[in-house]
Amino acid sequence: MPLRCRGGWFSKMSAPCLRVVASMVVMTTLQVHERSAVTANEVTIVGEFGSVYEDTISEAKQNVYHFQYIASKNQTSTVRIHTNSTDANDEYPVMFVVRQQEDIMSWKIPAYLRDKYEYDTVGRTLCPANFGDSYDEVSDLYIEVSSGSPNNITYQLIASITDDFEIRHSVEHTIMPAPTIPMYYYFKFPNESDSVQIRASSDDKICAIMSIQNTICPVFDSIRTVEYSKLYQSMTTQTVITVNAADYDNREIFVVVVIYPDDSYCHDGDIKAEAFNTSASPSNTERIKTVKFTITNTLSRSQYLKATLAAVFFFLSFYIIAPVMMCFHWHCHGSRYEADETDEQGSHQADGAAHIQAEVDDRNLPGGSENRKPEVSVAKFAQKEPLKLRKKYRLYYWNLLPIAILYALPVIQLVFNHQIIFNRRGEQDVCYYNFLCAQPLGHLSAFNNVFSNIGYVLLGLLFMIMVAIEDYRNRKRPETSVYGIPKYFGLLYAIGLALIMEGIFSGCYHVCPSYSNFQFDTSFMYTIGGLAILKLYQTRHPDIIANAHVSYLCLAFVICIALIGVVTGNVAFWVCFTVIYIIVIIILSFTVYFKLSMDLTYPRIVLNRIKNNLCRGSPTHKSRFVLVVLVNVLNWFLALFGVVSRQDDFATYLLTIFITNLLLYLVFYIIMKCVTERRCIRVGVVISLVLTIAFWIPAVMFFVQFLAQWGKSPAESREGNRACVLLDFYDHHDVWHFLSACGLFFAFVTILYMDDDLDRTKRIEIHAF
Repeated sequence: MPLRCRGGWFSKMSAPCLRVVASMVVMTTLQVHERSAVTANEVTIVGEFGSVYEDTISEAKQNVYHFQYIASKNQTSTVRIHTNSTDANDEYPVMFVVRQQEDIMSWKIPAYLRDKYEYDTVGRTLCPANFGDSYDEVSDLYIEVSSGSPNNITYQLIASITDDFEIRHSVEHTIMPAPTIPMYYYFKFPNESDSVQIRASSDDKICAIMSIQNTICPVFDSIRTVEYSKLYQSMTTQTVITVNAADYDNREIFVVVVIYPDDSYCHDGDIKAEAFNTSASPSNTERIKTVKFTITNTLSRSQYLKATLAAVFFFLSFYIIAPVMMCFHWHCHGSRYEADETDEQGSHQADGAAHIQAEVDDRNLPGGSENRKPEVSVAKFAQKEPLKLRKKYRLYYWNLLPIAILYALPVIQLVFNHQIIFNRRGEQDVCYYNFLCAQPLGHLSAFNNVFSNIGYVLLGLLFMIMVAIEDYRNRKRPETSVYGIPKYFGLLYAIGLALIMEGIFSGCYHVCPSYSNFQFDTSFMYTIGGLAILKLYQTRHPDIIANAHVSYLCLAFVICIALIGVVTGNVAFWVCFTVIYIIVIIILSFTVYFKLSMDLTYPRIVLNRIKNNLCRGSPTHKSRFVLVVLVNVLNWFLALFGVVSRQDDFATYLLTIFITNLLLYLVFYIIMKCVTERRCIRVGVVISLVLTIAFWIPAVMFFVQFLAQWGKSPAESREGNRACVLLDFYDHHDVWHFLSACGLFFAFVTILYMDDDLDRTKRIEIHAF
């Protein structure tokens, strides 16, 4: 069937068109070579497969080897040719031209790769002559050897028939290609298989590329042409390619392995070639790569269905567990203070006002506070109108909702466009999957990594339902300004929404995880960490929390810093970031210790408070002083560690800062609650706290496996790929998604119910820490 080129420009040519152009170039070269060798004496030699031919040629003599073999029907063998010449040079190379009935191929020795690596040995595999024919055919093969040298040049040639050309399903095959000795093999899909995985491994880290091509000649088996193939991946120690039979003619493919002359392609993508293999001409012997590969079936539809339903039912079970937890909590803790406060409210408010004034006076009196009274009570920071505060905190989730929608729409469009381009181009180095456990479905190359984020969505929705129920029950009770901690649910709604959006954005990131879209996976992680810290602080300081737009602006600044850190990551950035980081910690320390709001008077007040505390000789607020010291020790350590080690994955480093500070504050909050209230936390809260720890410890263990790292090259990233660990469908990172979603859910449940035991405690007796 004749082939036609589409388009007029080389950059837009299809693969068949490129094959035709390549053949035309080779034929033109052959014609020029033949015209230049008209006067040469042509010697025809009847060749025998497997024999080594060593001879000499010059401008006065050229040799032609004629091989003849029977290409059997449904053949599984082809011819491989190895040539060598140590006498050839740049001025007078040895030319080899191989002619078949329907194909032509040529090369010369010395051969050059990347225009600087010189080789005196070249081996090529010939395309089968009657590939796919259902009858026997006698095929003629001619190999012409010539040179324009006035002196004799010695060469060696061997042609052999390969009987292992066809790859068998589920059988391990071992090959040993070299830079100028590429190899390819044939595979035909079994009738019962519509999709297979081709897994290749090697003990060395020599850079190679594996490609999957249609069974069309000529084959793209050089470093200049291999990237025109339909699917390809760079490789050091392992690689996996999933191939669908429907994408290839007659359900047949060639598996091609090409070795690079240096390792730059597998490290910096040809940018820093001089940094690797600085030897001028590494020999084929030095860069022979032993590759073992196996072809196996992908998972069946029933296995997909089993794995997805298992995850769905697991998280839906929480919708049964949650009502039980809520009923248990209500039963153990009883309802909120419901006594008639109309007769006592005035006196309690007076007591509260008097106590607040006493706290101010106590600062100037040594030992002014008695043990039974708090150093600073929650009543001091709960003076504002509850209705105004309720509206203020509602803005946290009402502002987050449009931000999430506006952010999500272009993100979804972008990542799915990346996936479409990935599927069309065939370059599988674009996306950083765990290819050893990438389960494709439809247009998604790693459906399991996307679907495993369902836990964040379902548990985030469940948490918002729980918050809504508590909010409703709270509204049904009489308003009180005397008992318990003020209950505002706006931040909790925002946390639940952020958890949902983390699932959506993490799913978007895992459509095609890469350097260019890492922020999709981390943006709402920062948001969750920031909102959780704010909620813990807001619990006992409701009057002095920043407005929603200020908080989100700060989070936007953090995300901007993360972007700059990933893009640059040089010494100058790390120094600037460390200085800013330490300054922010110092400002926050003063703000937390002195319980200040950020306004124009902030610097003057801070200086006055510092002066007063220095005059006293000891900290006025010991509990807050302990918190500030712990926060500074932790964050100064993280800052110095960052600037010294200069982590490659800055986004994860920044996320570590958020998580460690959140955990530190949560632990401090729980300890201070137990110490100041002189009683243990209630059973329901302890259970949710234990479940939080039980899920987070293994979650972190699965997270640090680093199956794929976009901070490295694609080939280096695949060195860390691992097989599935759950239901033969989910990998370590998927399990991290499951466990971290559960851990976050129970952590938020802990925050939701932690202080309900104070509902019958006078607000002026509740410590603010």
